[in-house]
Amino acid sequence: MKQDLSSLDIKYLADELQYLKGARLQKFYQVDRFIIISLHASGKGTQNLVLGDGMFHATKYPIKKPEKPTNFAMVLRKYLKGTRIEAIYQHEFERIVIIDTGEYLIIAELFSKGNIIFASKKDLRIWSVLERQLFSETRKLKMHGTYSFPPASFNIKDMKEEDFEKKIRISEKQIVALLAREFSFGGVYAEEALRIAGIDKKTTSKKISKEEITKLYDSAMILLNKKPMPQIVLEDTKPIDATPFNVLAYEKNKKKKYKTFNDAVDDFFTKNLVLDVEKKENKATDKKRDSFAVRIDTQKKAINELEKKAEEFKALGDFIYSNYSALDEFLNKINVVGLGGAKNIPGVISVDPKQKTATIDLETRITLKIGLSLNENANLFYTKSKRTKEKMKGAAKALLDSEKKLVLFDSEKAKKEAKATAPLKKERKEWYDKFLWFFSSEGFLCIAGRDAATNEVVVKKHTGNKDIIFHADITGSPFGIVKTEGKEVGKKTHDEMAQFISAHSRAWRAGIGSLEAYWVLPEQVTKKTKAGEYMGKGSFMVYGKKNILKTELRLAVGFDKDHILVGPVDAVLSKTKKTITIIPGTVPAGDLARNIKTALLTQLNKQEQEILKKTSIDAIQRHIPFGKGEISG
Repeated sequence: MKQDLSSLDIKYLADELQYLKGARLQKFYQVDRFIIISLHASGKGTQNLVLGDGMFHATKYPIKKPEKPTNFAMVLRKYLKGTRIEAIYQHEFERIVIIDTGEYLIIAELFSKGNIIFASKKDLRIWSVLERQLFSETRKLKMHGTYSFPPASFNIKDMKEEDFEKKIRISEKQIVALLAREFSFGGVYAEEALRIAGIDKKTTSKKISKEEITKLYDSAMILLNKKPMPQIVLEDTKPIDATPFNVLAYEKNKKKKYKTFNDAVDDFFTKNLVLDVEKKENKATDKKRDSFAVRIDTQKKAINELEKKAEEFKALGDFIYSNYSALDEFLNKINVVGLGGAKNIPGVISVDPKQKTATIDLETRITLKIGLSLNENANLFYTKSKRTKEKMKGAAKALLDSEKKLVLFDSEKAKKEAKATAPLKKERKEWYDKFLWFFSSEGFLCIAGRDAATNEVVVKKHTGNKDIIFHADITGSPFGIVKTEGKEVGKKTHDEMAQFISAHSRAWRAGIGSLEAYWVLPEQVTKKTKAGEYMGKGSFMVYGKKNILKTELRLAVGFDKDHILVGPVDAVLSKTKKTITIIPGTVPAGDLARNIKTALLTQLNKQEQEILKKTSIDAIQRHIPFGKGEISG
């Protein structure tokens, strides 16, 4: 299975992602060994670019971002937020991608372990680096150092045939290894070039003929300039590779076709990435619970040991009184001969001059303090027993605290799991449910007709004197109103309602990306027409000045706690950040709803995922205008 991108893959991706030139950088997040760059590209909206750890592509999958940004991400935000991409390109024919912002460079080394470097463009001074790496005296990736590129491979993109031949002639490797490593084609594409040229891959560079070199050069140029036919290669049903065109080695494999190579790479890599992040989160949760369990087990063992010692100390005190005469005789003998001669007394096992103790074997071994009476020795053991029991109380209290924490942890986990297994919350039916509706980010209820009949009802029955009426500037648009309740309506609500009305107009079905909408006052809308003219159901005449607003056709589908939200992008984002944006397209509503559900699942925690999994596709599908569309980006 493909593990990382080859230089050829990066070449095709860099070509496709040229639309990011001019995009404004917004935020940076670090997840493991790669960064997510949130940016806004003209005509494409907000995009997320994945860079690092062998990956380079725009993603439609929202990857869960860390709550607290890393130092590296903070540096990028400090210097690059709000700047624009002046260029995005592959360095020569290397697995290196450079994002040029004019003053600064983001350099992503995508080979081996990889790294990301933030440096000034003028002098390549390193301002920050994902990971400090020291390769040699001349190549050190560290703060305040000077960036230098790694030893170069052969840049076949700009190479003439005679130079290509020279590079081959000076090598003694098999031609397939030379192409794969020195020319950076990677194994799959190196073999593909040899197949096209009709050359055995075991041929050594020394034995290849001039005619074969010409054929091989031509085949390499074919691969570098081939018309893209992006695909994911399957083995049974398992994805094993993502390629920008058909590869002869995969001739018999099933393939999944894509519009762009970026989309293929995104599906191939990011799905696994999202799962990896989720697995790490689950692993962290399990690790936390395990730490409680280990602590409790250790505390229980410690209490058992203390209890055992307390009993032993008391038993030794009792032993003294049970064998008082015999032990007193031992003490008398030791006092006569002293500690130095005590070891010669039968029954004395050992002595410790420093501690002034003697260990006596009287069926039970006991260590007595010389110089103290038997009563005092017994009191020493009883005191030790008492103190050990006091330690037990402290240990028992600590154990109880740990057990409470574990119970609380399990209780919270159980609550989340119980919530996850509960069915999707049924929203209480409101009077506006019969219409298209949403609440703006400013809190205003906005409704629109679903058809001619409800258009008529919206305007005639539900429009108050201080409400605002909206319509898209196209035949086949619903009428909509903002219920103001006498309050002043801000620009946000105007923009959101314009987007909502336009998205539900025929412009969506026609695949139009942007449209003008307008708003007017209730007194400007009427059924009255000129003599001889007829106004059908759901249609109205609009007189006077129209307040024009230009908007992009897009809607957001979000998940908020336990229910689906659909509406203008900013309105939904004001309620939840867990959203997917859709735009006009050709994907049938059923398939699109499934794709939305899959993409949303990647943003949710385990409990929320269980709730969404139980949600019917129809809960999303019925909100898709005119039964088709596609996910943005």
